[in-house]
Amino acid sequence: MTLVAAEDLANLAEPAPTPTTIPCWGRAYGVAPDDRDAVLDQLDHRERGGYERIEIEITARIAPEREIRVPGLMYVASASNPNYLGAAPIEEIARQILTACGPSGPNPEYVFELARSLRLMNAQDSHVEAVELALVLLARDRAS
Repeated sequence: MTLVAAEDLANLAEPAPTPTTIPCWGRAYGVAPDDRDAVLDQLDHRERGGYERIEIEITARIAPEREIRVPGLMYVASASNPNYLGAAPIEEIARQILTACGPSGPNPEYVFELARSLRLMNAQDSHVEAVELALVLLARDRAS
């Protein structure tokens, strides 16, 4: 599962959604100023295979009715990522994920955890849900 820059969405979806209609749900972590360089070195190493670090503004919910905006960073895929399929069918994405494993663990586990985490945040992402279902079906078919 890969984030892409808003300007690249036109290559992936028809019609292309606008950035104002595409929230990106997740969890933001604060890093102590003294730890910043070490943390960024680790993240840059982990995301080195074709991801670009970009600066963003995060809207963080700190209470049920209170949000703040803070600066943040995220990594997005670029065409230079050798594992990036682009506008591939869901089944093709799931097949690639099913057999992939990286330094952080098996890719199916990552997708299942992402889907679970999004559900816990009450964040609906139809693409993640479709890939999760395709992975479950592929794994079931392989097991039988």
